[in-house]
Amino acid sequence: MFQSTINLASTFIVFVGPFMGFDFPLTLIQLLWVNLVMDTLAALAFGGEPADESFLREPPLPRDQPIISNRMWRSIVSNGLYIAFCSVNFLTWDQIRGMFDRRISAALAPVDFDDLDFKETAKVEDIRDLRIQGGPVFLTAFFSFFIFICTFNAWNVRTPKLNLLSNVWENKGFIAVFLTIFVLQITFCQIGGSLLRTVPLTLREWGCLVLMSITIIPFDLLRKILFESGGVAGLRKNEGMKTKVSDGKIAIKLENPVMNDKLD
Repeated sequence: MFQSTINLASTFIVFVGPFMGFDFPLTLIQLLWVNLVMDTLAALAFGGEPADESFLREPPLPRDQPIISNRMWRSIVSNGLYIAFCSVNFLTWDQIRGMFDRRISAALAPVDFDDLDFKETAKVEDIRDLRIQGGPVFLTAFFSFFIFICTFNAWNVRTPKLNLLSNVWENKGFIAVFLTIFVLQITFCQIGGSLLRTVPLTLREWGCLVLMSITIIPFDLLRKILFESGGVAGLRKNEGMKTKVSDGKIAIKLENPVMNDKLD
């Protein structure tokens, strides 16, 4: 789901971009980093997930059951379109562009105006195109925003439950990979220079990017409440079921005492 969500978002941005007057503003090297996050690092993060005993309560699936279930489709489509929607707004909304225009925000966060030298901070094929798209600060901000929002979505797809921290400490590799992506992304932007077409961002700019990208978590929680397992009541009921494994025998304990008697 994690990979398919990013693929859907990227495809949508590339498709609608020409109609809205912009191209997908990531360079080939930046796209290689996106692919590394989407494939290699994601595999390391999700590969260590422990077995979820709640799956033992589910009935066997028919042989002709689709690999991608309806729940997975809802997650992929809704989160993919949300990432695409936020990315398009990031690239086209003047208010967001102004947040990363240091000529406007210099009074709030003073910076060295030498950073505005396009030729020194970000060498691209056409300096004029870089100016039209928003400058090196804005393009660096979008690069980081896209990585951050996709990485935060990893918390949504790792569990269908409302409690995103469920069993997370049993997969310390997930937390390590999550933090590694953020550290590397900030490092790339701060020292990447012309190789990655990035410039250093201020603390205020990093804070704005994190706040904007983390919105995908409450968005997906709302989706789960409204559309998964009969709403919030169904989700809480599923999470309230306790599975206990002892002596090779599985005993399922429900909140309903009548059903417990039948199971015993």
